[in-house]
Amino acid sequence: MKNFTKSIAIAALTALSFTSMAFNGNENDANSTKKSNSFAVGMYQSVNTMKMNVLIQKDGGQRIHIILKNLNGDILYSEYLSKKESIYARKFDFNEMENGQYSFEISNSKTTEVKTVKIDSKKIEAERIISLN
Repeated sequence: MKNFTKSIAIAALTALSFTSMAFNGNENDANSTKKSNSFAVGMYQSVNTMKMNVLIQKDGGQRIHIILKNLNGDILYSEYLSKKESIYARKFDFNEMENGQYSFEISNSKTTEVKTVKIDSKKIEAERIISLN
């Protein structure tokens, strides 16, 4: 099972690298002297768990801010990626979180990407569901 999870993570990071390359179309342009400000975000739920995997691939030389907020806008988690880091992978455990909507805000100085996660417990069943919107 661990090998399967690693394979999924590697596949996701590979997909992120292709996405990142699409953002960098003008990087080899002779007139382009500034560093690119692109990053790519991928998210997926671990199978049969309440854990959300967040993967970020970015160009060097930029700092990324990751924030997890609840629906009221309260910051539940905040972290900065240094300029030297190019790949970020972290699992967020939503087991103890209440039902509701949460958002991940990933941003550099110019671009912000928002990913929404909704947690819903069904009253009839003792099952909790997590979804990515």
